[in-house]
Amino acid sequence: MTKPFVILFIVLFISCVSSKKNDSDLEIEPTLIDSSYSNGRLIGWNLMDTSSAISIDSMLNLALINGSFSGKIQGNIKESCSKAGCWVSLDIGHRDEGLFIHFRDYFIIPLEFVKGDFAELIGHAILDTITIEKQMADLDEMKSSGQSVSVHQYESIIEDIVDVSFKADAIFLKKR
Repeated sequence: MTKPFVILFIVLFISCVSSKKNDSDLEIEPTLIDSSYSNGRLIGWNLMDTSSAISIDSMLNLALINGSFSGKIQGNIKESCSKAGCWVSLDIGHRDEGLFIHFRDYFIIPLEFVKGDFAELIGHAILDTITIEKQMADLDEMKSSGQSVSVHQYESIIEDIVDVSFKADAIFLKKR
């Protein structure tokens, strides 16, 4: 009769011990930082120093060569979300479009930071390949919805396009 009780006791003891969580298993909720310093404003999930950031062109080259990039970049704001400050694009001097920046866990920046202001960011590049087939399908879809699509638009699709954006963990903003 004692044998079943001993087995039951051992099973209960093991289940109680294994259900305890170690302090290292507990997740700490990250805190969004919003702090003014060095005549600017830091917003994000990480503290960062304002040194050793690279240009957007350098980051693009590294991301395309290596297939990824993590680190700090800097540049001037080309556009920003005028309704909520939920995204910005940084100016890439030799291109019409800017580098699209979105923020990890959707933090926002103050609307006072606009075109021409300085930004330094820490995060990682996101590379997305748009295949020839996808580009053709997009044109077909435009055409079927009644939009004007020229033969030249189809002929100009000759290779996959690699689109690069950046997901920022933190941003340091400074008025120009």
